[in-house]
Amino acid sequence: MKYTRQYVEQRSKFGMFYEDFNDEWWLCKVLGRIPMYVRKDDKSVAPCLVNEGFWEAWITAWALNNVDENTLFVDVGANTGYYSFIAADRGAKVVAFEPQPNYAKMMKASADLNNFDIQIFKYALSDKVDTVELTVPNEFQGSASIRGYLDTEKYPSGTMMVKTMPLDDVDQLRHKTDRNMIIKIDAEGAEELIWNGMRQVLETHQPTIILEYTPGAYSDDFLKQVEAYGDLMWINHAGDDEVISRDAIIASDDWRMLVIRPRQ
Repeated sequence: MKYTRQYVEQRSKFGMFYEDFNDEWWLCKVLGRIPMYVRKDDKSVAPCLVNEGFWEAWITAWALNNVDENTLFVDVGANTGYYSFIAADRGAKVVAFEPQPNYAKMMKASADLNNFDIQIFKYALSDKVDTVELTVPNEFQGSASIRGYLDTEKYPSGTMMVKTMPLDDVDQLRHKTDRNMIIKIDAEGAEELIWNGMRQVLETHQPTIILEYTPGAYSDDFLKQVEAYGDLMWINHAGDDEVISRDAIIASDDWRMLVIRPRQ
């Protein structure tokens, strides 16, 4: 079966459910079958999951079509854990990274609720071991960033200090696996730092990368490095891979979720 954007939207709304769980969390159901917690004070991802039962239907459809029991899914910038839980529900082994302590705690509670065996690291990924400032918008917490380029006048924010590490330093990813690795990177402008810290992982595992690319957030060389690894594609709004040129990516005034499969 090929999953479509329409399937994601219709199936999610058919089984949509939410209830008040405690002072901080709602309990909702995504894709009509996966219960999870979301924060009440978040106005980015949480309202969509509570009111619609899905997030980014086109990317969700792509994940359903590409992740299975033979996948090692690495979720960088996990936030609520939405994509981690979809991957785990598909039978994948999941390793997730979420530096906000309140989100990592909530994600662990959701994983336990579903009996999902997910390894959750409370780190931000970068190109080195360090302690840095994470800017967290008060209401749009999914846009937290270690890059510090957010418009804090438009989006009033707080800050916290978080630890960073390169993906190459994660013991669980040092050795070759017989699973197909997919790495999802959504880190609000830190994608280039993360890429620079995963050179060994790229060489050892040759993973497929899905990467949120934000025009203007990186060096001039970043796209060249990405293109040297694999052909440039993006997840179009139907949920399919589509070839895209470097010029089209640069000229875009909005982010795109790129798909980079290793060039054989």
